[in-house]
Amino acid sequence: MKIYRSILFAVLPAMLLYCSQTTEPVNGLKVSDDLQIELLKRIYLLDVTNNWTLEQLNYYKRTGTDLVTWSTEEEFLQKLKGEINHLEFSRPAVLLLAGSQLAEADQFLLDVLKNASDQFLRFNAARALAYRGKKDGLELLRQCAAGDLVLTNSGLEQHAAALALLLLNEKLPTAYLQSGFADPLYVKLSK
Repeated sequence: MKIYRSILFAVLPAMLLYCSQTTEPVNGLKVSDDLQIELLKRIYLLDVTNNWTLEQLNYYKRTGTDLVTWSTEEEFLQKLKGEINHLEFSRPAVLLLAGSQLAEADQFLLDVLKNASDQFLRFNAARALAYRGKKDGLELLRQCAAGDLVLTNSGLEQHAAALALLLLNEKLPTAYLQSGFADPLYVKLSK
């Protein structure tokens, strides 16, 4: 029994040391730009899903009914157009258009970006356009990321703007990079 215990105590630490060295990430590992954009898009989609789920919950709490009253993208876009002034609905709904397959989604997002009176709605349209690879809201995104345009008390729109800028392969504003609030991942990915 002592022999087995001795072997166990001698071999196990050696195995653990070997395994820890082989599972360490390689220093300087470079992720391709395409993979980086795809990972950033997934972060965006997680954020959008969280926003939308929260709106569904709030809607149910207010009305006692489910929010979803459409079954196709076309029906969704028509509902959004009809309720664009209902900000509790339209702000998160605009973000959902990022993944839309409809040709008219780009034009609708551009119209919201240029014509909406609500800054947060315009900001979300710029974010959705960035996900679609469109740079039309670039200046608005830069202002938000730099902290020059504050939309909420928490300032979380700075992170959302930084993510949108990274999706467009844009440099993050110096004010964002130097703030103690900057997301370390975004700072590292900034070029």
